[in-house]
Amino acid sequence: MKFKREKDISDEKLSRMNPRERRKYLEARVYRKHRELSPSKKDIKKSFFGSTPPTIFVGRYGYPKVNAGILSPVEKRKDAEKYDSPVKWYKEQSRIEEVLGLRSNLVNSREKVKVEETKKFSDYAKEIAMAKKPVDLEIDLKKKPKFHLNFSKGTTPFGPSENIEKIKLAENPSTSRAVEKTVDDDDWKAEDAANYLYSKGIDTYGIQRILSAGLLGKEENRRMVPTRWSITAVDDMVSKKIRDDIKDFQEIGETRYFYNSYNGNHFHIIITPGKWEYELVEIKGSGSVWNPGKKAFINSNYENFNGRKSYAKETAGAYYATRLGVAEYLNRIKRQSKVLVIREVTDKYWAPLGVWVIRETVQDAFNEHEKFESFSKASEKVLEKILLETRLVRSRSKMLRGTQRSLEKFG
Repeated sequence: MKFKREKDISDEKLSRMNPRERRKYLEARVYRKHRELSPSKKDIKKSFFGSTPPTIFVGRYGYPKVNAGILSPVEKRKDAEKYDSPVKWYKEQSRIEEVLGLRSNLVNSREKVKVEETKKFSDYAKEIAMAKKPVDLEIDLKKKPKFHLNFSKGTTPFGPSENIEKIKLAENPSTSRAVEKTVDDDDWKAEDAANYLYSKGIDTYGIQRILSAGLLGKEENRRMVPTRWSITAVDDMVSKKIRDDIKDFQEIGETRYFYNSYNGNHFHIIITPGKWEYELVEIKGSGSVWNPGKKAFINSNYENFNGRKSYAKETAGAYYATRLGVAEYLNRIKRQSKVLVIREVTDKYWAPLGVWVIRETVQDAFNEHEKFESFSKASEKVLEKILLETRLVRSRSKMLRGTQRSLEKFG
């Protein structure tokens, strides 16, 4: 299907689209709305001297034979790190178009590789994955890249992709001792290595990059991990370790309500007395990202004290990114609790920026809170704020349904 010349598409036509067609429509809509984000033609070259933030990207299509590449602007930049800096973007409250403007200038210089052949994955890519600051490099591509915004659920978008002819590092990348230790130790499980890096102050973005390059885990198990999968894997591994630690803490003694929002994403977080229990409810409003139709839809995933045995496919990476932020907060206050998070996505979130939006917004939600006498009272307050029928939201939430049954039983 071709979308570039279509200004509007009917709901009927949207309902017939498969996910790939819907993604193409979204890309075309963003391209039309912000065509000025494209680098000028004179700036896009076949050969250039650039700086990677540092960032690599491993695709998932064709797995186990995938495209793996290095993302870099088409010129040397002293501020290269700003092209891949979710923490800074959130801190500065960067708008969607500002982030897309930066990311659209990143060229993906790639090659086709088999994920299990990590030793054949170019040494320069491994060095870049381990680097703690921008790396200068010379790049020769097989063709001059054409402007294109690449979107994928869960990952941050980037600009055009083209196959590598030759890449040469212009400097020796700087790495931390903790990273070198985990990469050199090939008798360490990936999960243990990831949690060690986290304990040494390496943020989840750095750990995701190293895991994606196939540099963590026991030697016989090492393989490259598609970027989208590595993001969720690291959020899961790190948050699971923190969650298991907080299960030994005393239960919180009051119900607290937290709220935060960013670029059309609204998070309502209720923490209430009880043993660990967690649920994420996502409300995708009409016109929001991945939902260009007129009707909102709701997804949810839940875990009890014993955790989950299967992947949270309804809310996907959002589930694990949110759980990380919540678990970090409970770990700081040395308490465990029941947790309900409702994420409301409005039409203000018109282009996908990646799971980092969720991670950063939730992590920053715990600066102040409002106290309630019960979970029931707090949830009533939240449901009043959401522009959807209360019954519909309750029907998709295990924790809210439990509260309703309790009220009916004792009311």
